[in-house]
Amino acid sequence: MKLKLFLLAFLSIISIRIYCQNDDVQVRLAVIGFYNLENLFDTINDPLKNDEEFLPDGANKWTSQVYLEKVKNMGFVIDKIGNKYNNLRPVILGVSEIENRLVLEDLVESEYLKKHGYGIVHYDSPDRRGVDVGLLYQENRFTVISSASYRLTVEGYPNFITRDPLLVTGILDGDTLNIIVNHWPSRRGGEKSSAPLRNAAADLNRYMVDSILTVNPDAKIIVMGDLNDDPDNDSVLMHLRAKGKKSKLTPGDLYNTCGISTKAV
Repeated sequence: MKLKLFLLAFLSIISIRIYCQNDDVQVRLAVIGFYNLENLFDTINDPLKNDEEFLPDGANKWTSQVYLEKVKNMGFVIDKIGNKYNNLRPVILGVSEIENRLVLEDLVESEYLKKHGYGIVHYDSPDRRGVDVGLLYQENRFTVISSASYRLTVEGYPNFITRDPLLVTGILDGDTLNIIVNHWPSRRGGEKSSAPLRNAAADLNRYMVDSILTVNPDAKIIVMGDLNDDPDNDSVLMHLRAKGKKSKLTPGDLYNTCGISTKAV
């Protein structure tokens, strides 16, 4: 199974924060996750993007009815993430394969999500297919301090373009949290021949992580996304320095919880 989340369990992670005052204990849960929305395109032709398949007269017959049904279905699924934990919803949700900010606006205003008050962080990427990553967050729980996208360039591949990783820093229940959202290059053309592209994506993530840790060695960082690689691939183990066993961690390594259904930290 390809690694869909790093530092997150599949679809969600439960973060438990405990406040103590005069022997009173308050426990707050926050569901944080990632979801590949699988070609969430609108029905409008954008001449700067390869969206011809997703038009009313395109190969997928992407009518307004089809689009709105997909938005509704995606909202339904997101609304169910975390339900078994005291009827919670995702406080923070990284997403990928979105065409633009408009589709995220339609998503957060859809039937099942509108009541949850989601904000949006999104930047356009140069990806040839015209898809980006983004972040949804409940505005009453998470306050965005800063955000930025990072351009991935790969030596020896002058014409290569892909989805830009997204870094969002904010305050969750009084704690500063750094979130990196990814959609690494695919295995198109074969795993071996495309591996340098994912290794480069991992190197860029590692640079982002190290930059954060240089400023604050105790920073809380979550790396999430569709990595198109497995936990034992070089991109994850060697370039990102992510390990799945706590006993193997060395200073600066990242802990990979892939394969754990739910993780409380």
